[in-house]
Amino acid sequence: MSKFDKLFEIPEEVANNVPKITILNFDRMLIENYKCILEYQEFFIRVKMTNGILDINGFNLELNEMTKDDLIVTGIIDSIDFEKFKEEGTINEKNKNRNVQKWTNKQKENKQKNKTQKNVKTN
Repeated sequence: MSKFDKLFEIPEEVANNVPKITILNFDRMLIENYKCILEYQEFFIRVKMTNGILDINGFNLELNEMTKDDLIVTGIIDSIDFEKFKEEGTINEKNKNRNVQKWTNKQKENKQKNKTQKNVKTN
């Protein structure tokens, strides 16, 4: 958060467009700062958020109110699952990819050495 946001006490979800989920009595859910609705059925709703995907399972689920940023789901909410997106391009992810590449290159080199050694022994 910036100094401006702190000075004026602007909530983090507003300042940084972070998703906020509020559940009331297992039959009403407010989702703020969502991206889009991926799937909608009477028993299952899948919502894309900035940092992952929210799966809502239940019965008689309905999208009651929708705005560009907010969504109200009503019905009998049985369970909620959140799938967090993997951060690609981070230093750790790049290092993992480099290490895998180094390992596969070493495997190839070892195979080549073994082949040439076998060829020398047979000749």
